[in-house]
Parts: sequence; C-alpha cells; structure tokens
Amino acid sequence: MNRAIVRDPSVLGGRWTVEGTSISVAQIRYDLERMSRADVKRSYGFMHLTDAEIDQIIAFPFEPIRNLGLSTTFASVLVACVCGEDTPVVVTEFKDVANCICGRDWNIKVTISASLAHDEAGTVT
Repeated sequence: MNRAIVRDPSVLGGRWTVEGTSISVAQIRYDLERMSRADVKRSYGFMHLTDAEIDQIIAFPFEPIRNLGLSTTFASVLVACVCGEDTPVVVTEFKDVANCICGRDWNIKVTISASLAHDEAGTVT
C-alpha cells in the first residue's frame, strides 16, 4: 500500500513529505530529475520507496497552500562609483551601505518581485 503524501507543521516546517518520514517530496523529485529511478531507490533505500510511490511523487501537483512570499537573504551588488572605482558589496538586512574607497557611502536598496513564469496550463506568460 502506498504511503500518502502529507503535510505536518511539526515536520520540516510543514513541507510535503512521504507519510511516516521526514524526507521532503521536493527533495526526492529534485533527485529524480538528476538521477535514475534505480539510483534514487538506492539512495532512499531506508525508506523502501516503491515504484508506485515514486510515480505518485512524480505526479504530485504541489497545490497552492499559502500566499507567495519573497525575502532577500542577501544580494551581491557591484557599485560603480562616480569616482571610477568599483566596490563589491553583499547587501543583507544588517548591511545596506557600500563604502567606496574614495570615501563615498552609497545606500543600497534591493527590491524583488515575482510573477508566474507560466500559467497552470503551462502557457508562458
């Protein structure tokens, strides 16, 4: 009997998993894109994945369960200062200023946005 694909807030922060495990369905799918089915079965041998469960993982639709959220953990930026010098800086929530060797300090604001690359039917938008 196939184990269900489930979500439990106390397991991997509520990510989809195979029932009774703490292995995410997304990780198994990721591995299936890069490895053969046989290699995946060997890698997850302790789970005793069946071919039917692998088929279920491949077909899993990942239905929407939350609103889209974006956050920037860091951004790598190259500031081309007016003085002619380039200053590489990693912008984080704690550091948002680029200090050029010339003495100019540049406040950096990174904004991000997202849109669906294709609709549910697979049409590029």
